[in-house]
Amino acid sequence: LGTGLGSGFIIDGELLLGPHGNAGELGHTIAVMDGRLCTCGRRGCLETYVSIRGMRETYRDLADDLSLLEQEGVRPIAEAAERGEDAAVQTFKSTARWLSLGLVNAVAFSVPQRIVLFGGIARNGALLMDPLKQYFERDLFYIYHGQVELLLSALAEDDAGILGAAALTAP
Repeated sequence: LGTGLGSGFIIDGELLLGPHGNAGELGHTIAVMDGRLCTCGRRGCLETYVSIRGMRETYRDLADDLSLLEQEGVRPIAEAAERGEDAAVQTFKSTARWLSLGLVNAVAFSVPQRIVLFGGIARNGALLMDPLKQYFERDLFYIYHGQVELLLSALAEDDAGILGAAALTAP
C-alpha cells in the first residue's frame, strides 16, 4: 500500500504468476463503476481509492482546509488524524472501507490463510488497521470468519524490494 496497490497470491508456497507473469493485480480490480481515473487508463480501480494518491484525493473531497496537501505523501494526513481532525480520520476510515471491499472479494475467490499488508500507508498502523479489521470482519462472507489472518508485515521497508526479487529467483 503506497504509490499503488501491489499484490501477490502465494498458493502452495509458489507465487501465482499466470501465463504472462502478472496475475494477482488486486489494485486493478474495479471497485467503483465509472469511478476515479486510474493511471492505467481505466476508471474505478481499487488503487485509485487506497493508494497515496487515492487517500489524498479522498482527503481533498472531505476537508475544508487543504493546506496540509501542500506536503507530500500521507504522513500529514496521518498526523492530522492522530490529532483528531475529522476529515483526516474519515480519510483513513474511507480508505479502510475500500480496502476491505477488495480484500473480502479476494478472500471469496482465493480463501487465503493470511493477508499481509505492507507499505507507506500500512505503516500508519492502528489508523488504518483498526477500521480495516472492523470492516473486514463485518463484510467477510460468514463461512470465512476466523479463518483469515489480517496483519502488518514485519519486514523492514528498505528490505522488501530486494527480498521479493531474491525470492522470485530462488529455485
